[in-house]
Parts: sequence; structure tokens; C-alpha cells
Amino acid sequence: MTLDLTDVPGYAEAIRTKKIIAASDARTDPSTKEFKDSYLVPLDIHSMLDVTFFRDGQLDGLICCEQQGAPRVWKSEDIIFVSSVADIISLAYRSVQRREYEKKLKLQSKEIARMNEMLEQRVKERTEELEDRNNQLTEYAFINSHLLRSPVSKILGLINLMEVDKTSDPQQMMDHLKQSCAELDTVVKKITIALDGGEQLDRNTFRKQ
Repeated sequence: MTLDLTDVPGYAEAIRTKKIIAASDARTDPSTKEFKDSYLVPLDIHSMLDVTFFRDGQLDGLICCEQQGAPRVWKSEDIIFVSSVADIISLAYRSVQRREYEKKLKLQSKEIARMNEMLEQRVKERTEELEDRNNQLTEYAFINSHLLRSPVSKILGLINLMEVDKTSDPQQMMDHLKQSCAELDTVVKKITIALDGGEQLDRNTFRKQ
């Protein structure tokens, strides 16, 4: 049977404020008389002994002992025994609660450890990516400043010399110009081949035969 505490406000208040309700005559006791017509008389219950237990300051449940057939005066031994059982139940609930909390903590610790491992791996991968990009930028800077600019500078210098020095041998100047253009063409071709092939571009690319 399920009892709705909203139908018995006096009893609801009693179990919230008292640990023990020892009603020898439950049908007249102020804490239990609200059950008379709906519960006590139909089931021939004359006496009730209720002991509550709390968890974290909140009412968590109660043990209800009932005497049928005739009234019963609850003895001290009865009250002590039922109170002890209520304390044991309360401890059992706390033990379960503590184990569940410890289980959650272990799961959270494992999840945190897993996330830390993932983060460390990601940081490692990201660091390697940045180092690789830095190396590539270094190589690009070297290629630009040495391998590309050198033949370009020669070409520009020869053109400038041809413009200002009318006494220079045109054929000789043209040969130097062709040589510089060939050097530039070789560098550009190697860059194009490396990029098209998905290779990492570095100065070793230009040392290959």
C-alpha cells in the first residue's frame, strides 16, 4: 500500500521532527490518528512504532512496526532495537552512497587521465608540426636568398652592365646571361618538380644530381 503524506499532514510533520513515534493507541495518538479510517481500522492495527532515519540532514526513510488485534505498550527494548536497526540501515545507505561516490571519482580520474594523455599527444603532434613548418620556412628562406636570388642578381647585374658599358663584348655578355638564365631555370624546375611530387622542399633537393 502506498500512503500519500499530503493526506496526513500531522503525521508528515511528526516524522520530519521526531526520530521516534511510539503510539500505543495509534487511533488516538496525535501523530498517527489521521490513519484511523483509511488504514488502521480496516487492517485491525492498534499500535504503531515508527523510527525515522536521515541522510545528509534529509528524511531518508523510516521503519514502521505495527501491532494488530490489540493495543501494545512499546517497551524500551522495542524502541532501542528498532532504533538500532534504523541506524544500521542509515549506515548501509551511506556505505552504498560512499561506494558510488568513490566509483564516480575513479571514473572521473580515469577520464581526466585519458584526456590528459590525449592533450599531451596533441601538444606533441602540434609541436612536431610547428617544428616541421619552421624547418620548411628556414629552407624556403635559404632557397629564396641563395638559390633563387643568386642567378636573378647575376641576370640583373649583366643587364645593367650591358646598358652602361657599351664597350663590353656583346657575345660574351650574352653567354653569361644565358648561363645565369639556365641556372635560374634549373632552380625553378627543381622547385616545380618537388612541389608537384609532394616532396618536402629543402636545400638537399638542389644537391641531387
